[in-house]
Parts: sequence; structure tokens; C-alpha cells
Amino acid sequence: MTGEYFAGAPVYSKLIDVGALPNNSDKNVSTGLTSVNYVWIDTANSMVFNSGAHYPFPYIDPGSLSNAITGRLQNSFTTLTITTKTNWTGYACIVAIKYTKL
Repeated sequence: MTGEYFAGAPVYSKLIDVGALPNNSDKNVSTGLTSVNYVWIDTANSMVFNSGAHYPFPYIDPGSLSNAITGRLQNSFTTLTITTKTNWTGYACIVAIKYTKL
């Protein structure tokens, strides 16, 4: 539990280790979530990183939208899909998800 409440229910948080990002494609990662009500990506605690640089997640490059890294929750929140439009394989990603239970 995070100590927060949303719509009257306690909020929980989970970190998803995405591992290496994809090269101009999608990568699906299981969230392990079941029996949840509201679910969202916590952008304040999610990041893209390697040994020399860190970026927020999602990432929108103001110089080129083709460098963007996006994410979405799907399949009743059981899958996190990360999408890149260029080669980000030299970077890893951790995505924080917040949710309430049914």
C-alpha cells in the first residue's frame, strides 16, 4: 500500500522490470495484476536508463517524435506493452504501476 486513496479505495504500487527496450517494435511484459479496479502508470516513478543516461517514462523527444518510448496497459491490465520507433535496446526500463483492488 502507498498510503494513498483513490475513489475511496487504498492505492497499491508495483514496479515492473521491463528489461531491455525493443528495437522499433513492441515488447509485452506481464504485470501479474489480477482482481484490480483502477490501474494507471505512475510516470513520476518510472524511468528509462543505461549506465550513462536516464530518461522519464514515457519519453517524448522534443527534437524527434521517432525517438519516443510509450507504454499502455491492456488485456484487462495483465499486459504492459512498451513501444519504440527506433533502437532503444541499449536501455532498460522500470515502470511503476498504481492500482486499486476490486
